[in-house]
Amino acid sequence: MFKPYSKKDSAVRPEKEEKPGKPPKPISKTRRKCKGCGDRFDMKFPNFPYCSKEDCSDLGYKAKALQAKKAVRREERKEWREEKAKIKKKLKTKSDYEKDLQKQVNHIARIIDKGQPCISSNRLTGRFAGGHFWSVGSTPSLRFNLHNIHIQTFKDNSWESGNINGYRDGLKTRYGSAYLELIVSDLRGLYPILKLSVAQIEESTVEARKIVKELLKIDKQYNSDQRIELRETVNERLGIYV
Repeated sequence: MFKPYSKKDSAVRPEKEEKPGKPPKPISKTRRKCKGCGDRFDMKFPNFPYCSKEDCSDLGYKAKALQAKKAVRREERKEWREEKAKIKKKLKTKSDYEKDLQKQVNHIARIIDKGQPCISSNRLTGRFAGGHFWSVGSTPSLRFNLHNIHIQTFKDNSWESGNINGYRDGLKTRYGSAYLELIVSDLRGLYPILKLSVAQIEESTVEARKIVKELLKIDKQYNSDQRIELRETVNERLGIYV
């Protein structure tokens, strides 16, 4: 008679002999040089490089206490800086925000004109600034326009009231009559009024800082056509003259 298959009928496999495991590794002790006495010892506690001698242990506990105090002071200074920044921001006026943006835009103009002499006097030495053809006082709507800002010495910019006649000649010599006409005649008509909120100024300042970093990283001297094109590109990126 047919018997159904049963696991009991199958051959019983011999059990595997368990191989003896490797003996556990002994706990390694970190040998360190005591900061107190200079002797080498087995360090039992992390971040406590002092041996068990009484004087060394006391020195170690004092050092830990000092570290804790320093950590508290660091945290307090951090909190104070954050609070100070908040207070400073609350007291900041629109004029302050405009000055921040102006600083970055003038920096961009100097980077674009790297290697070029002063637009007004053709000087290659001295301290350089970003000089406006149309001054901020007379034409505030063009204060952030890169076409209106070119590399200029502090002497020409501050002591000689911008040396406007030299500025005009410099633009014509360096970029041609058409570009001079754009700045002298067309630019003020294109942007007669500039109304920016504080939020817009902040946004443009952030973008201007990015542009400064990018241009400094490229570290290149541009020809006249490239400088004009780059000024136009920066104006578009700042989102003010679009």
